[in-house]
Amino acid sequence: MIIKLNGKTNLYEGEPISKQNCSVKYAKELGAIGVGYTIYIGSKYGNDMLAEFGKIVEEAHRTGLVVVAWVYPRGKAVEKRKKEELMAYAARVGLEEGADIIKIQYHGTKKDLAWAIKSAGKSKVIISGGSKKDEKTFLKEVKDIISAGAIGLAVGRNVWQHEKPLEISKKIRGIIWK
Repeated sequence: MIIKLNGKTNLYEGEPISKQNCSVKYAKELGAIGVGYTIYIGSKYGNDMLAEFGKIVEEAHRTGLVVVAWVYPRGKAVEKRKKEELMAYAARVGLEEGADIIKIQYHGTKKDLAWAIKSAGKSKVIISGGSKKDEKTFLKEVKDIISAGAIGLAVGRNVWQHEKPLEISKKIRGIIWK
């Protein structure tokens, strides 16, 4: 179990911010093996989230917990930037902040993703699920993501909204653990 330590509602307008609402100590008491935290790089609150996350990383690693960083470019500062470059920057921020695993969004090509994964250094990379796609497109994307070096995907709608969720899950598993 990995406990997400921060969150926000989708009712908030303006620059994104996601503040801590659960402690590392409480996650440990619940039996979690790790903690997660979202950072919106590019938000005017990005530095606040980075500072908060830095303290979380120190405490979590001190207590033996794995740390997962959701690093998503958001806010006015990223509006005119190339998404494939932001993907690599998000991975690099996760590494520099001490995350063991970094969850980023896939934008661009397999080559762009391979560069982002290289930018993550020793940290492992997983890819967020993204929008709903037809099965053929989705499975090709899964293959590209894994062959680029990601350790996995956090998919939701492409499984749960599929006509046969168990079958698509088996196909994903076959790609990841071939």
